[in-house]
Amino acid sequence: MRKFLLLPLIILFSIPAFAQQSFFGSLDPTDPTFNRPVPGTPPTTLATEYPNGNYDVISITIATPGLYTVTSSSNFDNFGILYGTAGFSAAAPLTNAITAVDDQSGTNFGFTYNFAAVGTYYLVITGFKNNVYGPYSITLTPVTTVPLKLLSFTAERTTAKGNLLKWTTAEELNIASFQVQHSTDGKNFRDLSGGNFAARNVRANSDYTFTDATPLPGLNFYRIKILETSGTFTQSIVAAVNNRRTSSAVIKLFPNPAVNFVYVEPKTGTIGKTQVSILGGGGETLLSKEFMVNSQQVLTLDVRKLSPGRYFVKTVNGSQQTITPFIKN
Repeated sequence: MRKFLLLPLIILFSIPAFAQQSFFGSLDPTDPTFNRPVPGTPPTTLATEYPNGNYDVISITIATPGLYTVTSSSNFDNFGILYGTAGFSAAAPLTNAITAVDDQSGTNFGFTYNFAAVGTYYLVITGFKNNVYGPYSITLTPVTTVPLKLLSFTAERTTAKGNLLKWTTAEELNIASFQVQHSTDGKNFRDLSGGNFAARNVRANSDYTFTDATPLPGLNFYRIKILETSGTFTQSIVAAVNNRRTSSAVIKLFPNPAVNFVYVEPKTGTIGKTQVSILGGGGETLLSKEFMVNSQQVLTLDVRKLSPGRYFVKTVNGSQQTITPFIKN
C-alpha cells in the first residue's frame, strides 16, 4: 500500500467527521514496526511479549466536536490505539496516547470517544500479535443519540460490608451491560467477579448498586465499563475509596502531579454538603461541584480538559475553607 510521509507522521487518509466515514487499507509485512502499548485509557506500559509489530496510521480530522464510535473490521486479530492532536511517534508509542483497545467484537476493536476539540487525531492499527496481516476497514460514526446519561457514580467505605458502589443512569439505549472494574493504582483495571449487570434500557432513571466485599487495604479505585449492543464501550469517571484511611487535620490531594483525575480526601470531621472547586493560577474558578461528604469518602475531580500548569483545589464546608495547590501534567 502506498504511504505518504508528512513531517514525522505517516498519513494514510484524512477523514472528515461530519458523517459516517470508512477507511479501507491493508496491514502488510512491509509496513513499519513499533512496540505497541497494552490496553488502557490511557495506556501506560508496552506489550513486551509482542515487540516490533507492523502498523498503519490513519489521520482523523474532527471538524465538529462530539461523541463518535470508532470500529474496525478485518479477518486478523487487530488492535487500535488513538492518539491526540499532538501526533504519533513510533519511537515513543505511549506519548500522546488516549486509549489502546483490544477486541470488542470477535477479533475487531471498537470504542466510543468524546472528541472535545477540533483537530486531527491519529489512529494506529496493528495486530494484537506479530506476523498477522490482511485487509481491514475503519469506520468513524458520530453518535447522534447518546446511549445513556450517567447521572452519578460514587464509591464509599461501609462499616461492615466492604465498599459500596452506586450509579444512576437515564435514557439507556442499546446498552448491553455494566461491568464494575477495580484498580489499585488508578491506571490498570480488572473486571470484578460478580460485578456485571444487565442494562434495563429504559428512559427513566435506573439505580444500580454493587458491594466489593473484599477490598484491599489502602486505596481502591473503581470505574464502570458501559458495553453497548454494538460491541463498543465507554467508561465512567473513576471513584476511589481509602480503606486504610486514618484521621487527618488537613486535606489530602493525590496524585500530585495529576494527569486525568485528582482525588480529594477531606480532613477528618468534614461531613455534609461541601463545595469543591478548581481554581486557576489567578484565582479564577474553572470547575465547581457540590458533594455530600461523609467521613470515609474520597472525592474525584476530572482534570483531563485542563491545560498543564499549576492549580488549586478549594473546599468550602459551612464556615470551614481550605485551598490546596496541585500540578496538572
